[in-house]
Amino acid sequence: MAPVESERFQIPNKVLLLLADTCLILLSLILATLLPSFPKFERWNQLVQVGMLGKFVFVIVTFTLGLHYSGLYSFSVTTRWRELVVRSLRGVGLAYLVLALGYACLPRSSLGGKTTALAMVLILIGVLGGRLLLGRTQAPRHRMERVLVLGTGAVGRQIADAVQSATDLDMEIVGFLDEQSKNTGLSSADDQVIGQAPDVEKIVRREKIERVVVALSERRGRMPVQQLVRLKLAGVKVEDGHSVYEQLTGRIHLERLTPSWLFMSSGFRNNGLRVRIKYVLDFIVALILLVVFAPVMVLVALAIWIETGRPILFIQDRVGRHGRQFRIYKFRSMHQKSDSTEVRWTTHKDDRITCVGKVIRKYRLDELPQLFNVLRGDMSVVGPRPEQPYFCQELGQQVPYYAERHSVRPGITGWAQVKFHYGGTVDDSKTKLEYDLFYLKHMSPWLDMVILLYTINVLLSGKGAR
Repeated sequence: MAPVESERFQIPNKVLLLLADTCLILLSLILATLLPSFPKFERWNQLVQVGMLGKFVFVIVTFTLGLHYSGLYSFSVTTRWRELVVRSLRGVGLAYLVLALGYACLPRSSLGGKTTALAMVLILIGVLGGRLLLGRTQAPRHRMERVLVLGTGAVGRQIADAVQSATDLDMEIVGFLDEQSKNTGLSSADDQVIGQAPDVEKIVRREKIERVVVALSERRGRMPVQQLVRLKLAGVKVEDGHSVYEQLTGRIHLERLTPSWLFMSSGFRNNGLRVRIKYVLDFIVALILLVVFAPVMVLVALAIWIETGRPILFIQDRVGRHGRQFRIYKFRSMHQKSDSTEVRWTTHKDDRITCVGKVIRKYRLDELPQLFNVLRGDMSVVGPRPEQPYFCQELGQQVPYYAERHSVRPGITGWAQVKFHYGGTVDDSKTKLEYDLFYLKHMSPWLDMVILLYTINVLLSGKGAR
């Protein structure tokens, strides 16, 4: 059998769009600087002033990060114009807000209010118009990465579901290869078995596959090792299904997790230096947030006192790092008789919640006093949410590896909180643990920053609250 030919080099979609946006933003900044002096263009000299390059770079970085945060670096999103409009407005608006804050702190970095506003309009027109035109071409379809799933088990199907439900992935599942050679030709609305595992090389060539995901439920005696090695050496991506599932969903699949995977996997670097750095950053962020939200906290406290009187705060035992218990502070959002008499999860439209409580829980304002827990060293700004001792004991018996989430300080917000809704069942707790394990594996200041940005979006939308 002839070897599989490696595909020609292709610039990744995100890089291509990033380069296009960089050029677009730079052009918009030049036009915004020159247009006020039209038709004489007397402001050419401003473009060559010392420091102008730094100002332009600041704007370019801010807007590209805003567009990335809104999920615009995908060809697939260009085919859905309504979603594209919303994402473009959100990305450009967020970047403009960050620029305004940056200019307020560093006035010398400003391009001027009129120039910045005009540049924002030009950038929005360029980003939206360019992507709308791109969506009407064949480029989004031709630049989709063709993926073949080796295996028809649960993991492979979950990967296919994740790809099909994602709104910003430039991937398409071409089909499955049957590991037991008995379902070939079967198809449904969601998947298609197009061959057998031993035929992987031939099918990769025929279907022009760029990525093979190995998701065999049983690998011993079923994995076509030699064929996969040849494909790998020929330039085809060959990846483990669990790793792909982790990348696509931001979760670590709990059902297939083993102790050997935990201690042999990369990540989970929770050493002393990282813990100390995280604590220092948490302390600084908590102080800043306390200053910023002090007026809001006063108003919330006043509203609670007017509606139901004292106490303003709700204090409860929670489980923290290494299983140690601490007392958590929250603004009271339930009737006084309901705060401590029942140990149960909060449900949708829970009758224990007060009128003020509904508002502060929706926008997570009841969590603000936990900033004092951060200053005390009980909690982090970002980390797995702390649970009550009763639930920790119950879940520890029913959910494998549940105790591993206590290896770090719990957080006010976390990866599970921004990616999943409020958990009120054991199954929900399993799903949230998968997100928590992903956070523990990849924990870093950069991921914490991403979670804080997602948290802002959750706060403004009020999604997932109970």
